[in-house]
Parts: sequence; structure tokens; C-alpha cells
Amino acid sequence: MREPNAEPDADHTLDTRHSTFGSPSLPPRRVLLQRSCFVLARPLMRAYFRLRAEGLEQLPRGGPYLMTPNHVSMLDWAFLLGVLPEPLRFVVERPYYDHPVFGLGLRWNGAVGIHTDRADLRAMRAARSILSAGEPLILFPEGRISLTGRPQSGLPGVIFLAAALQVPIVPAAIRGAFESFPRWARVPRPRRVTVVFGKPLAPPPKASREQQQRLADALMEHVGALLDDRPRVSPW
Repeated sequence: MREPNAEPDADHTLDTRHSTFGSPSLPPRRVLLQRSCFVLARPLMRAYFRLRAEGLEQLPRGGPYLMTPNHVSMLDWAFLLGVLPEPLRFVVERPYYDHPVFGLGLRWNGAVGIHTDRADLRAMRAARSILSAGEPLILFPEGRISLTGRPQSGLPGVIFLAAALQVPIVPAAIRGAFESFPRWARVPRPRRVTVVFGKPLAPPPKASREQQQRLADALMEHVGALLDDRPRVSPW
């Protein structure tokens, strides 16, 4: 997620009382259809992928937060929904949001479609509206699927958003998704997939765009350590 309307070398910070995001409006959500699919698909996901979770107790109880998983598969959102106690909203790239099959569940979920190749103020407004309403939101900091299975550089928008609204970040790592369904595969393979949730991180500080980029990269290093089960320290 890229920061909107920022100069490359600007010392940009955001006061959320300003009108940078515009008037919030929650994306529509088909709750009944969403929960029906959730109930029907979850057992199948768990059986086929031996899907399980670690660290669910780390999730904040109530209130908004940003969840920031690694991104290696077109099914990452489904793996997350398959283990979470309640379905959360997502920020996803427009090609997947608009896809006639994969995008159907995302649109029912009330997800936010975003253009990652340019500033997308409309998507940022929608993300803000979700967090401002007290809901958690899942955002893939890389903004694209990894072709190697390893975490990539993060985009500064995730830091911009969390700092602007002062919400905590919950890092997450999806293990086994790359082995099961990499981007070029046509059919998912029945490999074990484990979703690991880390300890919530305090809201990042407001910073310039250059500093936001460094913090985004530090966040992805933190997610990579979670993926590898290595020791972790706060990225800020």
C-alpha cells in the first residue's frame, strides 16, 4: 500500500483531524453469505491443507488493529479466514478483487481493492473507515505476491496508515502456502499450511516517507523472522 499524495523527499506526517482521507464510508459487506461460506469452506480447508494456527491468543480482544501477513499465494486470504475466529476484512490488489472467482469471496467479505502501482486515495479512505469504525483490517505490506516464497520489501503505506490512526500491528506468517500454491500453479497441492500470529506491535511513529520505507522493511524482516521461527525484536 503506497502513501497517497506524498513527495518522495517530503518530511510527511499526518494529523488524522485533517481531511487527507476524506469522509469515511464502510465498504458494503454481505454478512449472511460471508458467514455461510465461512462455515462450509472452513472444514474443507482444514482437511485438504491440514490447516492450523499458532498464536491466536496474541490477537487483541476488541478494537482496531492492522494484521500484516507475508504474501506468497493467491489463497493467503483464505488460509487466514480458515483459522481466524471471525472473518476480517482485507486490502487486496485490484486484479484479485475484480477476479470473477477469487474476488467473489473478497467482495462478499467487504474487502478493499487497491491499485498498488500508484497512489490510491479511495482505497486509503476505505481502509481508514474500517479502522475508524473499530474493526481490524488485514493488509499485505508487500503489496504483491512473492515469487520466491521469501518476504519482500514492504510498502510505506502500511506504516503511514497505522501511524496516522495509531493502531497496533499484528504480524503474521503463513507457512507452507508457497509449497502448496505458488503464483504459477494451477491447482493447490495438499501441503500443510500453518498460520502463525506474533505479538502485537505498538503503533509505529509518524515519520517521513523515507523513514516509513525503512520501518516497512523492518516490519517485513520481523515477519520473516516469524516465518522462520527466529528470535524477533520490535521493528521500531
